[in-house]
Amino acid sequence: MKIELIAFSAKGAKLAAQMAFLLEEEGHSCQAFAPENYAVQTSVMPLQQTLSNWTEQAFFHADALLFVCACGIAVRSIAPYLRSKKEDPAVLVMDECGHFVISLVSGHVGGANALAKVIANRTGATPVITTATDVNRLFAVDTWAVENQMMIADFAAAKAVSAALLNGQTVGFYSDFPVQGTLPNGLAWMQEGEIGIQISLQSRPRFQTTCWLIPRVLTVGIGCKKGVSKGKIENVVKNALQGIGLYIENVRKVASIDLKAHEIGILEFCKAYRLDRKFYTAEHLERVSGQFSGSDFVKKVTGVDNVCERAAVIGGERLILPKQVYDGVTVAVAAEPWTVVFPRAEGE
Repeated sequence: MKIELIAFSAKGAKLAAQMAFLLEEEGHSCQAFAPENYAVQTSVMPLQQTLSNWTEQAFFHADALLFVCACGIAVRSIAPYLRSKKEDPAVLVMDECGHFVISLVSGHVGGANALAKVIANRTGATPVITTATDVNRLFAVDTWAVENQMMIADFAAAKAVSAALLNGQTVGFYSDFPVQGTLPNGLAWMQEGEIGIQISLQSRPRFQTTCWLIPRVLTVGIGCKKGVSKGKIENVVKNALQGIGLYIENVRKVASIDLKAHEIGILEFCKAYRLDRKFYTAEHLERVSGQFSGSDFVKKVTGVDNVCERAAVIGGERLILPKQVYDGVTVAVAAEPWTVVFPRAEGE
C-alpha cells in the first residue's frame, strides 16, 4: 500500500517517523509529514502546504492515511473528501503516545482494520475497530472479498449480507469455483434462497438478494496495429467484456506477442488499471495447443497465425471469449483455474 502519514507535534512527528519505518518493513511505501519546525527534528518531510491541501492530495492518491494526532483533527480534515466505502482510502488515527490505533474509514474494503492490527502487533498499541461484524466476530464478506482479490458487484447486497448475519439469519453460499476450507458460521450451502453470496464470473442471480463476488481470474490477449492509443484499447477491451457480462475489474493480466512489448497504448492501459502484463515469443505462442482462428496475414507479420487467443490461453487456460476484432485491435479473453479459500476455523 502507498501510505501517507502526518503529525502535528514533536512527539507525534517522532512516532510518525517510527511508524513509516515499521510499515516499510511490512512492504508498504510510506511518506511522513509534519510542520517544518518538528520535521527538522526527525526524518519526516516538512509540511509545505495547508492541512486541507495535503489531505485532498493524499486522499485521492494514497491507499491509506495515518494521522498521528487527536481524532477530531482527522475527522475534520477528511470530511470534505469522503465519497463511498468503495472509493475511499483507509484512514487511521494514532494518538501521539502510541497507545491506540483507530480504524476510522474504510475498515473492510480499504483495509484500515487489517492495517490497524498490523500496527498494533508491531507497536503494542490497542487497535480500535468498530465495524459491527468484527466486534461481533462474524464473517465480513467485504473484507474477505478484498483479501481474495474478488470484486464486489453490489455493495448494497454486501451490506445486506452483513445485516443478515448480525440479525442471526442464515446466509446462503454458492460458488461456480471449487471451495477449500469450512464455511464460516452463518453461511450455508444453497442453490437459491432469500439472501446469499454467489461467486461466479457471470451474473445469473440465485438469491433474491445476491451478493455477487467476481474473482480476478481473467487474462486478456491483445493484438493491435502499431501506434494504437490507450483509449482505443480500453474501449475495445471494455466492450468485449461487457458483451459477456464481465468487467475490467475482473482482469488480472494482459498478454500479447513480444513484438508489442513496447507498444505505448498497451503499456499505458496496463498501468491505468494496474494489470500484470506478459509478452511471449512467436515460438512460444505457436506451441499453445487448442483450436484458434488463424490468419495468414497475422502469421506473415508476426510469425504466428493468432496472437490474442493464444496469448490469452497461456495466461488463463480456458478461452471464454474468442477473438474479437474492432478498429485495429483484436481481443480474446481466458479464465484461469481458481479456488475459493476459507481460513481454518479456530480449533481445527
